[in-house]
Order: sequence, then C-alpha cells, then structure tokens
Amino acid sequence: MMEPLGRKTQERILYLLKTKGTLTSIWLSKRLKRTPEAMRQHLDALLGVDLVRFEEERGKVGRPTRHWRLAE
Repeated sequence: MMEPLGRKTQERILYLLKTKGTLTSIWLSKRLKRTPEAMRQHLDALLGVDLVRFEEERGKVGRPTRHWRLAE
C-alpha cells in the first residue's frame, strides 16, 4: 500500500520538533532539504490536524517569523 505524499517528511518534522523543541520553517527546510514553501505547506497540514502550534515573532521589517512546536 502506498503512503500519502509527504507523510515521511511530516513524520520527520514531528520527530525534529519532539527532539529539538521549537523550530522555524526555514531551519526545518534546510535540515530536511526542502523548499521553505514546501515546508510551510507541510506545517500547515500538520496544523490542520492539531499536531503542531506556532507563535509569531515580529521583527522590525518583513514577515513575522513563526516558531513551530508540537501541540500539547
């Protein structure tokens, strides 16, 4: 039986969040060798099933940075 596309990547994201703690999508994308856009899509999918949460940090310019963690 085939696994849904991206499932292994999402499992790796969950593992890294469990073992490393709060992480950004940029850090995850570099570690897992995926584009930042692809990583955001994976994180949004995990958010949609209540497996992760994020907090936003606003800098002086640009988009806020989301810091992702496992849902409690």
